[in-house]
Amino acid sequence: MKRYETIFIADPELPDKERSSLTERLNELILQKEGILLKIDDWGQKRLAYEINKKQRGHYIRLDYCGTGSLVDEMERLFRIDDKILKFMTILLDKNADVEAAKEELAREEAERAKYLKEKAEANLEFSSTSKEISESRAAQAEDASQGKESKDIPDSPAAATKSKKASVTKEETSEKEQ
Repeated sequence: MKRYETIFIADPELPDKERSSLTERLNELILQKEGILLKIDDWGQKRLAYEINKKQRGHYIRLDYCGTGSLVDEMERLFRIDDKILKFMTILLDKNADVEAAKEELAREEAERAKYLKEKAEANLEFSSTSKEISESRAAQAEDASQGKESKDIPDSPAAATKSKKASVTKEETSEKEQ
């Protein structure tokens, strides 16, 4: 069995319901021709490099599947007939594809992606809590200043905090020498 990748550009004015029925129809065709659909990537709307049918934008969808040449021929025949499809391109990825290995590879990629998104979310949460603490301390500092109280400076960065510590140590050393 061969592994293919087909990218097609659908009309951007096509409602989501019709676009999903189109992908379902392609999935059924793949199953009819004894193929296996590995993945559907919906890339969303993007600006086209040049106008196609007086349209400057298109909705990109990528299919990753295993099948035979007759499957590709039938799929491309449907793309030519359907006015909702602006452009399409099919690429042969592997002549002798191992379907199980391809599924494992996609599962591994998905797990890595989920791990990356989880780490990114945790980093964003940590950053937002740190930003909140800094803004709260600055607000308290501004309030103290408006009331005429002297407040301790809050460093903007770790480097500023280190400089602040060094300055206070130097002040303490000079006061000890004076005594």
